[in-house]
Amino acid sequence: MEEADVLGDRIAIMAHGRLQCVGSSLFLKKHYGSGYTLTVTKTSDFQEGKVLSLLQNSCPEAELKSSAGSEASYTLPSSTTHVFPTVLETLEKTKAQLGIRSFGISATTLEEVFLRVGEGAEAKGDIGQTPPGPNDIHRASTSRLIEMEGKKSSNYIFVLQLRALLTKKFIYISRKWKLMIAQVTKQSPFSFPSSRHSIHKKHFPFHSQAIIPLGLVLGALFIDKALTAPDPEPFSLDMNVGIYGENFVLYEVWPGLDGKLINCFLDGLPGSSSPESSDGLDFIQNLLRIGTDDLEKYRFQYVIGGSQTMKERPLNGTPTFTAFYQSSPLHSSGITVNHMSDAVAKFILGAEHSILASNQPLPRSMLNEAIQSFRRKDEYYVFLESSTIYASLLALGMSLLASSFAIFPTEENGSTSKQLQLMTGVRSEWYWVAHLMGDGLVFLVVSALVVGIVGGVDVNGIFADNHGCLGSFFCLLLMYGFAALPFAYVFSFRFKNSGAAFAVRTLVDVFFGVSFLAVALIFELDEIRKNIAPIMKVLGGLFPTFGFGHGIFNLIDLAYKNARCKAIGDDILKFLCSSPNITQEAVPLTICCDNCKDMPLGCFEPESFIRPEGVSILQAIIILGCSGLFWFVCLFVLEHRYLQRLLARLFGYSVADASGKIQVDEDVLHEEERIKDLLQIGDAEKDALLAVGLSKSFGRFVAVDRLNIGVHHGECFGLLGVNGAGKTTTFKVLTGAEDMTSGGACILGFDLGLKRRKYLCHVGYCPQFDALVDLMTGKETLLMYARLRGIPESVAEQHVQSLIDKLGLTEYKDKHCGTYSGGNKRKLSTAIAMVGEPTLLFLDEPTSGVDPVSRRNIWQALVDCTENGQSIVLTSHSMEECEYLCHRLGIMVNGRFRCLGNPQYLKDKYCQGYSIKVKTRMSASAVRIAELKVFLAQSFAGSFPQDEYMGMLNFRVERREVTWAQLFSTVREMQTRFEDVVEDSLVGETSLEEVFLSFASEQVQQRPKAKCRICSCFCGGRSQ
Repeated sequence: MEEADVLGDRIAIMAHGRLQCVGSSLFLKKHYGSGYTLTVTKTSDFQEGKVLSLLQNSCPEAELKSSAGSEASYTLPSSTTHVFPTVLETLEKTKAQLGIRSFGISATTLEEVFLRVGEGAEAKGDIGQTPPGPNDIHRASTSRLIEMEGKKSSNYIFVLQLRALLTKKFIYISRKWKLMIAQVTKQSPFSFPSSRHSIHKKHFPFHSQAIIPLGLVLGALFIDKALTAPDPEPFSLDMNVGIYGENFVLYEVWPGLDGKLINCFLDGLPGSSSPESSDGLDFIQNLLRIGTDDLEKYRFQYVIGGSQTMKERPLNGTPTFTAFYQSSPLHSSGITVNHMSDAVAKFILGAEHSILASNQPLPRSMLNEAIQSFRRKDEYYVFLESSTIYASLLALGMSLLASSFAIFPTEENGSTSKQLQLMTGVRSEWYWVAHLMGDGLVFLVVSALVVGIVGGVDVNGIFADNHGCLGSFFCLLLMYGFAALPFAYVFSFRFKNSGAAFAVRTLVDVFFGVSFLAVALIFELDEIRKNIAPIMKVLGGLFPTFGFGHGIFNLIDLAYKNARCKAIGDDILKFLCSSPNITQEAVPLTICCDNCKDMPLGCFEPESFIRPEGVSILQAIIILGCSGLFWFVCLFVLEHRYLQRLLARLFGYSVADASGKIQVDEDVLHEEERIKDLLQIGDAEKDALLAVGLSKSFGRFVAVDRLNIGVHHGECFGLLGVNGAGKTTTFKVLTGAEDMTSGGACILGFDLGLKRRKYLCHVGYCPQFDALVDLMTGKETLLMYARLRGIPESVAEQHVQSLIDKLGLTEYKDKHCGTYSGGNKRKLSTAIAMVGEPTLLFLDEPTSGVDPVSRRNIWQALVDCTENGQSIVLTSHSMEECEYLCHRLGIMVNGRFRCLGNPQYLKDKYCQGYSIKVKTRMSASAVRIAELKVFLAQSFAGSFPQDEYMGMLNFRVERREVTWAQLFSTVREMQTRFEDVVEDSLVGETSLEEVFLSFASEQVQQRPKAKCRICSCFCGGRSQ
């Protein structure tokens, strides 16, 4: 509206698709506005009735608009501007007798025009009912809430609070599961979520991690089956040199021999062999040359060879055939003999004959396999591959599941939703108990499914029939959950982004847990470094994956050892148990016989999975238990900020006193003295809120600099300032979201530092950014906060419905908050702050992004709060909002108050002058317009034309000694003398925005720097 008023030459207002009106800003204000508003600042002797009578004597249509706090407003119709000089002069002369400190006049705003036009369109079109005002809503139940809450026992309130937290948790879990199932069943797992689920995109990828452990445990089972499967029966091997791939066959034929035999030898070679003649050189010398030139080639490519010679002493001249083979290849000798035999057969019987030979090993004996397995029974980590597979995949899957539990707390912490819940008076311990109960149930279900899959699939037969194995596995999973859940919650304090918390938690747990586990196992098997293994276990035990992986290692190893009797075939076992004579090597297997008591070694006794000595999971359970306790302690310390406060006390900064260097307004000093007097006489409960010397620094940067605030009961206090002035930080400190550096604050005598929970339960907070749970509906959200504040169920529904109606959320109450527009989210956030009628409301820009009609509804709801005795601390960038709601304002600059008072008082005190807007006629000549400018310049010393456009003249009049009566008298004279020029005119005073901007220009980046406490101790207070 402000932008349209300043920038628009002509303004059109539409309603329900139709143009309702169009014209200049001045035209619309004249035709649709209510006229002028006279605002007076009251003293203790204010005569409200006499003031109204005085106004109605000259302006019969004058009405009392509002009267609250130190201000009263009256509506004066614009048709009576001709009597304004007389009325205002009388008011100026008698203001002391009437109890008026000061007064001012403001014209109709464009927003009021917009609302009036909109209301007319609603009535004309009969579109529907306007949102019910506060008078239309039955408030009986609301007014009883605080009284009834006080009568309820603490146990009843605790049950309500726990119910609210658990309901929130299970709504979150159930709706995520529904979304995930819908995604999995209705689309490809590789496609993106559909548009109708777009608000949940950030939830889907992480919550689906609950499925991953089930997939990984199936993978571990089948991978282990593949690794431990018996080797296939030995296959037949053809005794042919071709099995070695490309090769060379060196041959030799002495001169004078026909070479027929060597040719038969070469004919039997496969295609992959390349014959190579010795070329008249000595065969042995040739081999030596080849080996010298290329040893690798000689060893692996010259596998066989042949030489046809004559003996030195031939017997009847018989030729000699010599076959050579390379000793490196395993089967070369047999292959050489086969090729030589084949050559002889071809030589004698003919080329069409050949000899084929193959190597066929005998089948393995199952008895020998069973014997070999039993020989390893006392070795350490016999089934290392299986243990590694199960430990790795299960640890990864369960770690991903545990990391998903960090998502919701991180989202709540990052959005300030957690802070709002704790501000209702609920103990932080119960907040985490609710998370533990919800996440613990999910973890329990997933763990049961994992155990069910392991026992049901059990491809290797080591789990289901192994006494105590599945129970021990389930116990190990539960202990992992005990350690992993608090470890996941700790990450919600460090990260604002849930995705980052999920990823970092997984990486830290898996990387460090697996690394320490691998090192510990290696050192445990190394006699030299065995003493270092316990140290690795202590360090690695901090990470839940370490203890879980260690337990899985031992569990799988024991499971295989305890199932060794099942690995023996029934036929073999029957033979062993009934045979009177068995080999010495087979005697150990007799412990598995039914008649084992009669055997020399007795019976096989499975080892317990939980035992104090040897390989068991007891050590892992102890490690996980200690890890869980450690992370629960860390969670408690982080939640209560013990470590943060200790470090701040030792190494933090204190805000140095710079009062002498900064000029402090007298009203600010007066407020500071008033607060000190209240504290000295012990009357802190006289004000709803007292903040004394409130300071907050971040490092050396001072965000809030010794602020003193006293908010009266039933008062709306406005906190104004440009971005960076310290408003939001002040809110965070006063709502407990940030610890103050120094100073103190109390509500109804409850100190923020000493009685934090009681202090916060009297506070309602609407943060700057919406703190909502996207998967909950608006009504569910408000009911949750009603229960957290201990409102009985009998009136909670009615109270919540009244807030929904009051703030215009009826249409959206059953829709997920994540689907709300920005304006509806602000309305819901404001409603959350109002739940239970807390003593004090902190509202950080509650109407940002809200449409004008809804904004007025919120304003009226807040006015009802102050009339009901509640106090409000409000920050807003809308000056109109501050003027409408605030009884007092404080403008912050560089973390300090620069001025303090009610809006009209500040405008009077820091008035920059008046404004006169003149709409000239289209027929007005330039000469007459120039004469008009001269007239105004001569009438008011220091006046000047501020801007001119589209027949609009804006004049600035310096206040000096000009009174309202003189101003309206001169304007009346102008309208008479320049009737041919002036079509209309409007008079106004300095706006609150101009006062704000005059102080905002003082905002600088360079502020007083905080002083390091440790420097103060050792350096005499000097800080570098």
